[in-house]
Amino acid sequence: MPSHYNGTPQEIQALDTFIKLTRAVDSLYARLARRGALGDLTLSQFGVLEALYHLGSMSQSDICSKLLKSGGNMTLVIDNLEKHGLVQRKPAYPRPPYYESLPYTCRKRLDWRSSTRPGSSHRRRNEYNYQ
Repeated sequence: MPSHYNGTPQEIQALDTFIKLTRAVDSLYARLARRGALGDLTLSQFGVLEALYHLGSMSQSDICSKLLKSGGNMTLVIDNLEKHGLVQRKPAYPRPPYYESLPYTCRKRLDWRSSTRPGSSHRRRNEYNYQ
């Protein structure tokens, strides 16, 4: 569905691309939610755990920049993860607190090994096959 934005052809193409990308991400998130792939985690919580898992301990501002989220939003996300025991704050004086995921708990909760099971890539490919 085209937008009603009246701009230069480049602006219209950029807006159209952004809208399509946003819809694709929303569609992917809906499919993951239906399958229960994220468990009871939100997309932001999953993003934080994934970033910490792959990149190691980071400050909240580093996490915000990696996930393109605001500081206030990230504070709430990390507070909720800490309440569930999925991340822990480690003081790093004189710097701000750092956050570290609990790898064993994260692996168990997010089932990291599911992507390496035989046939899993075939199932994912079929799931996103538009017919």
